[in-house]
Parts: sequence; C-alpha cells; structure tokens
Amino acid sequence: SLDTASLKLAYESLEQAKQLNNAKNPRLIAEILDEQAQLYEEQHRTDEALYLNTQALQAARTVQADDLLLNLEWRQGRILKTKKQLPEAIAAYERAVAHIETIRQDIPVEYHDGRSSFRETLEPVYLGLADLLLQQANSASDPQKGQLLRHARDTVELIKQSELADFLGGRCAVSGANLARVDKIGSGTAVIYPIIFPDRLEILVGIDSDLAHYSKTITSDNLEGLVLNFAHSL
Repeated sequence: SLDTASLKLAYESLEQAKQLNNAKNPRLIAEILDEQAQLYEEQHRTDEALYLNTQALQAARTVQADDLLLNLEWRQGRILKTKKQLPEAIAAYERAVAHIETIRQDIPVEYHDGRSSFRETLEPVYLGLADLLLQQANSASDPQKGQLLRHARDTVELIKQSELADFLGGRCAVSGANLARVDKIGSGTAVIYPIIFPDRLEILVGIDSDLAHYSKTITSDNLEGLVLNFAHSL
C-alpha cells in the first residue's frame, strides 16, 4: 500500500539501518532483513525476497529467536510455494508450526466476536501447511498419500486443540491430555473431517485404516451461510 516515495524511503532507511548495525546484533540484523524481505515479497520480487529471507533466517538462528523464526519460515514457505517448490515449502511451513508450538504458551490470547486472537493471527500458518500437504497428496501414491492426508488432518487438529485450551481458560487444561485419535474409533465407523479454506472445502473421510479425500469449490463465507441456515432450520 506504500506509494513510490514511501517505498523508496523504506528501502533506503532499512539499508541504512543494516549498515549502522554492522552485524553487531544478530537479532536486529534479522529484523532488518525480515522487513526488507517483506518489501520485496509485496512487490512480487520473489528471488530478492527469498535471498534476503534466507539471510534473515541464518541471523535469527544464531540467537534462536523463535518469534522471528516463525514469521521468517512462514514467508520462506510462501515464497517457495510461489516458485512451485512444494517439498521445500512444506519443510519451511513445518518449521514455522514448530516455532509456534515452542512459544505457544507465551502468546497472549484475546477474544473478539467469539474468535480467539491466536486463531485469527496464526491459523493461516497451519492452514498453509495443510493446503500444501493436500496438494502433494493429490499427486502421491499409496502409502505416501495416506501419510500426507493424516499429516494434514493432524496439522489442523493443532488449531482445534489450541482453541479448546483457550476456551477452557488455561492451556494447561488440555496440556498432556491423552486425546483419543480418530484412528482409534470402532471398526466400520466413518469419521468425517472437514478442513475449511477461503476458496474451498476439503473433506477427509476415514474408515478403519483407509482415508479418502474429497474437495468442493465454495467460499468460506458461503459455506458459513449454508451451515447457519441449516442449523436454524433444525
């Protein structure tokens, strides 16, 4: 959203900040490179953004800055996805999710209109990983396809567990709980697991050890309207 003059000033200011820091503070240089990478990403200059983001990752890893690393790995995944490098993008998204889980208990949570700030802010990271896993599953053969589908389901389940913990008023309420996995449900029972994306609905159907995958194009807003209308009709 920056105009030409503001964009030029942003580039120059960040470059000057990088020179003044002179590699004395790894975290600060990681923050500067993070901002530079964001500017290039927003201008769709993916190669420059990827180069700067990789440098930022190297700096952030020296000080194990999980809060920075989750954002940097998330961007790394987005850029690699744009470049059609799915395995590398999945690995970056997995690292981003791991960093979130590391600092999960330190993230303050607020509620707005019944939705937690954690889900509003960080759900796209989990959904981004699930989306890539489903894409790769479409072109995979058994048994890898089943593994990818289960990985996608378990990734979305992490969001639900976090939401439940926030709803109960304390993350310790579900911490360490031995939650029953859907794989352990009685023989012959079908488990229908929906994953809602902005532009489509993905449905995973598990019966015993088999897991099927179905997709339907529909916006999340339209889907929500259909669900609410159905609930009211009941």
